[in-house]
Amino acid sequence: MKRLDHLHGITLLEGLGLKPSCRFSAYVYVIATSSNGPCKVGYSTCPEKRLKLLQAGNPHYLEIFCQVKSDWSHCIEREAHRLLRADRMHREWFDVSVDVARGAVSKAEQLCEDPAIRKERMSRYDWMTLYLRGVDVDLEAVRSVPGNPSLLESVVRRRS
Repeated sequence: MKRLDHLHGITLLEGLGLKPSCRFSAYVYVIATSSNGPCKVGYSTCPEKRLKLLQAGNPHYLEIFCQVKSDWSHCIEREAHRLLRADRMHREWFDVSVDVARGAVSKAEQLCEDPAIRKERMSRYDWMTLYLRGVDVDLEAVRSVPGNPSLLESVVRRRS
Protein backbone atom coordinates (compact mmCIF):
# COMPACT_ATOMS: atom_id res chain seq x y z
CA MET A 1 0.00 0.00 0.00
CA LYS A 2 1.28 3.46 -0.82
CA ARG A 3 2.06 5.74 2.09
CA LEU A 4 0.78 9.29 2.29
CA ASP A 5 4.17 10.79 3.15
CA HIS A 6 4.06 14.18 1.47
CA LEU A 7 1.50 16.87 0.83
CA HIS A 8 2.60 17.03 -2.80
CA GLY A 9 0.65 14.68 -5.01
CA ILE A 10 -1.55 13.40 -2.21
CA THR A 11 -3.69 10.53 -3.49
CA LEU A 12 -7.18 10.00 -2.16
CA LEU A 13 -7.69 6.63 -0.56
CA GLU A 14 -10.44 5.76 -3.00
CA GLY A 15 -7.78 5.81 -5.71
CA LEU A 16 -5.77 3.31 -3.69
CA GLY A 17 -8.72 0.95 -3.46
CA LEU A 18 -9.30 1.71 0.24
CA LYS A 19 -12.62 2.67 1.72
CA PRO A 20 -12.50 6.14 3.25
CA SER A 21 -14.60 4.89 6.17
CA CYS A 22 -11.75 2.79 7.58
CA ARG A 23 -10.23 4.21 10.76
CA PHE A 24 -6.61 5.29 10.78
CA SER A 25 -5.18 3.12 13.50
CA ALA A 26 -1.45 2.72 13.77
CA TYR A 27 1.02 1.68 16.41
CA VAL A 28 3.44 3.87 18.29
CA TYR A 29 6.42 1.66 19.01
CA VAL A 30 9.68 1.58 20.93
CA ILE A 31 12.46 -0.35 19.20
CA ALA A 32 15.87 -0.84 20.80
CA THR A 33 18.92 -3.09 20.86
CA SER A 34 18.57 -3.69 24.62
CA SER A 35 16.55 -2.47 27.57
CA ASN A 36 19.29 0.12 28.17
CA GLY A 37 18.72 1.79 24.77
CA PRO A 38 19.21 3.68 22.64
CA CYS A 39 15.54 3.65 21.61
CA LYS A 40 13.67 4.54 18.46
CA VAL A 41 10.17 5.92 19.02
CA GLY A 42 8.04 5.94 15.89
CA TYR A 43 4.71 4.93 14.44
CA SER A 44 3.71 2.42 11.82
CA THR A 45 0.67 0.45 10.74
CA CYS A 46 2.89 -2.63 10.94
CA PRO A 47 5.73 -2.37 13.49
CA GLU A 48 7.02 -5.84 12.60
CA LYS A 49 7.68 -4.75 9.00
CA ARG A 50 9.28 -1.56 10.26
CA LEU A 51 11.52 -3.62 12.54
CA LYS A 52 12.66 -5.75 9.59
CA LEU A 53 13.50 -2.63 7.56
CA LEU A 54 15.49 -1.14 10.43
CA GLN A 55 17.21 -4.46 11.12
CA ALA A 56 18.45 -4.69 7.53
CA GLY A 57 20.71 -1.67 8.06
CA ASN A 58 21.71 -2.33 11.66
CA PRO A 59 24.47 -4.72 12.79
CA HIS A 60 22.91 -5.05 16.26
CA TYR A 61 19.85 -7.18 16.99
CA LEU A 62 16.78 -4.93 17.34
CA GLU A 63 13.63 -5.75 19.25
CA ILE A 64 10.17 -4.20 19.67
CA PHE A 65 9.80 -3.45 23.38
CA CYS A 66 6.51 -1.57 23.25
CA GLN A 67 3.67 -0.94 20.81
CA VAL A 68 0.50 1.03 21.45
CA LYS A 69 -2.37 1.00 18.96
CA SER A 70 -4.25 4.28 18.58
CA ASP A 71 -6.21 6.42 16.14
CA TRP A 72 -4.00 9.29 17.36
CA SER A 73 -0.61 7.69 16.69
CA HIS A 74 0.69 10.84 14.94
CA CYS A 75 -0.05 12.91 18.02
CA ILE A 76 1.34 10.33 20.46
CA GLU A 77 4.59 9.98 18.52
CA ARG A 78 5.11 13.75 18.32
CA GLU A 79 4.31 14.24 21.99
CA ALA A 80 6.65 11.38 23.02
CA HIS A 81 9.40 12.98 20.90
CA ARG A 82 8.73 16.30 22.63
CA LEU A 83 8.96 14.66 26.05
CA LEU A 84 12.26 12.96 25.12
CA ARG A 85 13.78 15.89 23.20
CA ALA A 86 16.61 16.46 25.72
CA ASP A 87 17.91 12.95 24.95
CA ARG A 88 17.54 13.02 21.15
CA MET A 89 20.50 11.42 19.40
CA HIS A 90 19.36 11.64 15.79
CA ARG A 91 15.88 12.05 14.34
CA GLU A 92 13.71 9.42 16.11
CA TRP A 93 16.51 7.83 18.16
CA PHE A 94 16.88 8.72 21.83
CA ASP A 95 19.62 7.93 24.35
CA VAL A 96 17.23 6.58 27.01
CA SER A 97 16.33 3.20 28.47
CA VAL A 98 13.28 1.32 27.24
CA ASP A 99 11.51 2.11 30.52
CA VAL A 100 11.98 5.85 29.99
CA ALA A 101 10.81 5.60 26.35
CA ARG A 102 7.77 3.53 27.41
CA GLY A 103 6.97 6.10 30.05
CA ALA A 104 7.11 8.91 27.47
CA VAL A 105 4.80 6.98 25.13
CA SER A 106 2.38 6.29 27.98
CA LYS A 107 2.38 9.96 29.07
CA ALA A 108 1.95 11.05 25.44
CA GLU A 109 -0.99 8.67 25.04
CA GLN A 110 -2.69 10.24 28.06
CA LEU A 111 -2.03 13.77 26.80
CA CYS A 112 -3.35 13.01 23.32
CA GLU A 113 -6.70 11.93 24.76
CA ASP A 114 -7.28 15.67 25.24
CA PRO A 115 -8.70 17.22 22.02
CA ALA A 116 -6.97 20.54 22.80
CA ILE A 117 -3.56 18.83 22.92
CA ARG A 118 -4.29 16.95 19.68
CA LYS A 119 -5.23 20.20 17.95
CA GLU A 120 -2.06 21.89 19.17
CA ARG A 121 0.35 19.05 18.37
CA MET A 122 -0.92 17.64 15.10
CA SER A 123 -0.08 19.16 11.73
CA ARG A 124 -2.59 19.98 9.02
CA TYR A 125 -1.25 16.97 7.10
CA ASP A 126 -1.95 14.66 10.07
CA TRP A 127 -5.53 15.94 10.25
CA MET A 128 -6.06 15.58 6.49
CA THR A 129 -4.78 12.01 6.61
CA LEU A 130 -7.24 11.17 9.39
CA TYR A 131 -10.06 12.93 7.52
CA LEU A 132 -9.33 10.91 4.38
CA ARG A 133 -9.32 7.73 6.45
CA GLY A 134 -12.84 8.46 7.67
CA VAL A 135 -12.02 9.60 11.20
CA ASP A 136 -14.50 12.17 12.52
CA VAL A 137 -12.54 15.43 12.22
CA ASP A 138 -13.65 18.96 13.08
CA LEU A 139 -12.81 20.68 9.79
CA GLU A 140 -13.15 24.14 11.29
CA ALA A 141 -10.48 23.24 13.83
CA VAL A 142 -8.25 21.89 11.05
CA ARG A 143 -8.64 25.12 9.10
CA SER A 144 -7.07 26.97 12.03
CA VAL A 145 -3.90 24.82 11.87
CA PRO A 146 -1.02 26.47 9.98
CA GLY A 147 -0.43 25.02 6.54
CA ASN A 148 -1.68 25.14 2.97
CA PRO A 149 -5.40 26.03 3.20
CA SER A 150 -6.08 25.49 -0.51
CA LEU A 151 -4.88 21.87 -0.29
CA LEU A 152 -7.27 21.16 2.58
CA GLU A 153 -10.17 22.70 0.67
CA SER A 154 -9.40 20.62 -2.44
CA VAL A 155 -9.30 17.43 -0.33
CA VAL A 156 -12.66 18.32 1.29
CA ARG A 157 -14.23 19.07 -2.12
CA ARG A 158 -12.99 15.79 -3.60
CA ARG A 159 -14.32 13.77 -0.65
CA SER A 160 -17.75 15.48 -0.63
